[in-house]
Amino acid sequence: MIQRTLLDFLNRWKNSPSRLPLILRGARQVGKTTLIHQFGKFFDNYLYFNLEKSTDANYFLNFQSVANLVSLLFLSKNLSLQKGKSYLLFIDEVQEMPFVIEQLRYFYEEYPHIHIIVTGSLLDFALKKIEKVPVGRVEYAEMHPLSFREYLAANGKTAILEKLNNETPLPNDFLSLIMAAFNQYAMIGGMPMIVQNYIDEKSLVRLNE
Repeated sequence: MIQRTLLDFLNRWKNSPSRLPLILRGARQVGKTTLIHQFGKFFDNYLYFNLEKSTDANYFLNFQSVANLVSLLFLSKNLSLQKGKSYLLFIDEVQEMPFVIEQLRYFYEEYPHIHIIVTGSLLDFALKKIEKVPVGRVEYAEMHPLSFREYLAANGKTAILEKLNNETPLPNDFLSLIMAAFNQYAMIGGMPMIVQNYIDEKSLVRLNE
């Protein structure tokens, strides 16, 4: 599993008393869903719904209240709300049903003890389709492809990473070594699946495919 620095932000968000429902933006295939699946392990209960799947999307159609929706979602996972337990509700591919974003204000008001994350691709277009963006009732984060530091960590180049993190400015003697690693990163790119493939196979030829 490639470790992402955004996980540190998510853990701070999880423990913040001023936490709001989180809208996670990012292009396709940058690792949003994988990251939240990993983050879900820090909770007693993790509820995942993908709105590209009709079985999941049907739960969000024609509900009478957020209370009924929450009950339905929990029942679908054979769960009930219990005091003292932590819950993460993750709604993926929310661009398929943008009106769900409008309901986040009611999640915040009625269920502040449930951690809620929604994500999807092209969310800026989805936000334009809704009448009432829940300003002040949600917060935002953005996920990008792997940074150079994340790439170094994923490839096990921890000594180079430690040097970069602890010495500023970096002495010129080390630049050729760092630049060799950076040139490789620039050639492979930061898309997680591509980086993982290179880690597994060490083949630049395979990456073209």
